[in-house]
Amino acid sequence: MALFQAALFRRALLLLSGTAFFALPFLGATAGTPGDADPSTIAPPYEARELGLNSRVSLSALRGNVVLLNTWATWCAPCLQELPAFGRAQRRHRAAGLVVVAVNIDEGTSDERVLQYAQGLRLRFTIWRDPTNRFARTFDVSGVPDTLLIDRTGRIVKRWIGPMDPTSTENAQLIITTLTKHADADDQNRPDQTGFKEGEP
Repeated sequence: MALFQAALFRRALLLLSGTAFFALPFLGATAGTPGDADPSTIAPPYEARELGLNSRVSLSALRGNVVLLNTWATWCAPCLQELPAFGRAQRRHRAAGLVVVAVNIDEGTSDERVLQYAQGLRLRFTIWRDPTNRFARTFDVSGVPDTLLIDRTGRIVKRWIGPMDPTSTENAQLIITTLTKHADADDQNRPDQTGFKEGEP
């Protein structure tokens, strides 16, 4: 079964490859475009469902952590290509308080296809399900992938439109800088909500 799932994933990735960004439609930005956020911008309330479970989860419950919040879909090749790097970023910075959350927006209530892709990529971080794509309306997103960096107080530090690599020198430094802010006050009370157990991808 595992071999079948891996083969399914590789075939789908080959079919989808070559597309830099999937718009919904997307208006006028290039893939990987970073956006400086207003430092006073607080991330809006947002809830989704944890992959494979019926329980609701909320962004506000992660307050006290630094959150790398990504939106993706199984039909988006750039999304599938960038996701393993998010796992590497979490392993490197988890102890300092980084939580990676990848919100899947595939339509339909079944989680089977999403689980197959998550297993094929050997993802070991939190995955939420949002089949009605409330994420797009909440965060004014016009395409996938899209990523937000949110600090411990819930403020949006940076937004990346299109694919990004959280382990690149520039992005990793921004994550480290964000992790150091407010760290002392939050170390004792930081919630541990990392989803999947840690493991090598």
